[in-house]
Amino acid sequence: MDILSSKGENVDTICNMTFNLKNPKEIRVWCKSVFSFEAMGLGKFTIESKNTEIAKVSVRGNRFTIRTCQAGTTDIIIANDLGKSIVLKCYSCSFANVWAELPELSSIYNNSVMVVAEDQLVANKIRKELGQCLLKRNKYIFAEGTNRVSVVYDNGEAIEGDYLWNVETQTLLLNFEGKTERYICDLQPEFPNLSLQNPRFIIALQQNFTTEYAIKYPKAGIKDIYTIHYIIALDDYWLTKK
Repeated sequence: MDILSSKGENVDTICNMTFNLKNPKEIRVWCKSVFSFEAMGLGKFTIESKNTEIAKVSVRGNRFTIRTCQAGTTDIIIANDLGKSIVLKCYSCSFANVWAELPELSSIYNNSVMVVAEDQLVANKIRKELGQCLLKRNKYIFAEGTNRVSVVYDNGEAIEGDYLWNVETQTLLLNFEGKTERYICDLQPEFPNLSLQNPRFIIALQQNFTTEYAIKYPKAGIKDIYTIHYIIALDDYWLTKK
């Protein structure tokens, strides 16, 4: 028998415990980002994160917001005023396993070199030099649970090193072959499937070379030099597993 509210509305319709999620059991979010979703019905809801160091949560009406703080996993508990509750597993993701510069990415995202300098001959020389470097790498393999990374080049050569991920500044440091590379990381919008089965995380890596080349070419009037290239996670889906 259906239960009706004082206004004659079906209570199950008002306090529907289903949500506009691709997966009703789990959510995958990039660490230090915000993700929102909604209940498929009206009602009074509460939401709780079992570990607020991983993710903080809030609710307004039937709209829920998750703000991830650092990488890890926590349970998100949603309850309504009818005594019903569900548990969502929230994965706050960062770099782990295999990331690659797939050729398919170039159909939407183009690796680029930005050079601002007064001497255009030097500027063109730098663009060519950095552009060739962008094409040499194929994969980055992050050993989960450690700080080790393997940088794999197109010729199959793998260079071992370590990495440091700063979630607050979204900065990735790669240390290998006696040098350190510093990247500012920028999460990209949800990506079309391309030839892949599921949408996945995509990160733009921006590396600044201004100081290095200003020293190398002190008379070239160098103002700003940086590269951007894109990598996609091969082992971690975008928000949910289908």
